[in-house]
Formats: sequence, C-alpha cells, structure tokens
Amino acid sequence: PTLAQTDSSTDNAADDVVLDSIRAVVNDGVVLDSDLSSAITFFKQQARSNRQNLPPDDVLADRVLEELINQEIRRQRARNTGISIDASSINRAIEQIARNNNMDTLQFRETLAGQSFDYDLFRKNIEQELLLQRLIEREVQPRIRVTQQEIDDYVDAIRNDVEEQQRYRI
Repeated sequence: PTLAQTDSSTDNAADDVVLDSIRAVVNDGVVLDSDLSSAITFFKQQARSNRQNLPPDDVLADRVLEELINQEIRRQRARNTGISIDASSINRAIEQIARNNNMDTLQFRETLAGQSFDYDLFRKNIEQELLLQRLIEREVQPRIRVTQQEIDDYVDAIRNDVEEQQRYRI
C-alpha cells in the first residue's frame, strides 16, 4: 500500500506520485517507509558518533523495523491506558541530558546539529523512552513483589560470597 498524490486534472494513473509506503500494519497503526528510513539514519548517526560498528544494512533495517513496530505497540498501549507525554516532559528530559553533558539546551541542540542529528527525531526518541518508562511504572512495577525473606536471603548470599573470597585471598 502506498500513499499517493494524484493530479486532479487527469485520471491517468501515470500521474500518481508515491509520497510514502506502508512498511508494516500494527493493529490500528502503521509504520511507514519514511519512518524506517529516518530511524535507520538516526541509528547510523548514533553509531558513528559513538564509534560503534553496525550490522549489514539489511540486518539493521530488520532490527530497526522491529523496534518501530514495538514503539507503535507501546504507543497504542499507552493511548489505551491514558498515558501521554507532554512537550514539557520532553523538554525537561532534554534539559537534563544537556546538563549531564555540561551544556545548556541551546548548546546541546547545536552540538546535535553539528553531528548531523535531526533534533525533531531526537525529541521523538526521547518521547518514546519516556513513554516506555511510564508504561513500566504503571504496568510492571505494581506487579513486582519482593518479600523480606528474599531480601534476607540475598544479603546472606552476598555475605557468604565475601567470606569465601576473603578465605582464599593470599
């Protein structure tokens, strides 16, 4: 399936211009080819700035598509449970990232631009991270139960490991 723009002056299919194509249908949402292309570019830029090696392009495309599908599932789940991320939350997260890098937000944005990062795509990624964090807070954390006995057992295990290491120290 493609999204096309038709010249209204003719009905000739040859005049259709493909604007985008649907790469994946995810429940009631889609992942577009343009989404995949932008995300691949972003991951390549991140890898280059971190001096990381990447898999071959076809493997990278499959992995990025899988991540985009997961993001769409999380977005839908968040929407269905009433979770949303507002612009001020994203701004605060970016301000914190800038402070952690000893910059203000303007310097940070300029640094991103200097490394050829798309700021809007960076914001979108931050939004996805915040969304995942809130989903975990709402759906996973309430299900985690650690008993006092489990804590005591863990502390005892650590003490035993330390004692054993001290016995063998020469």
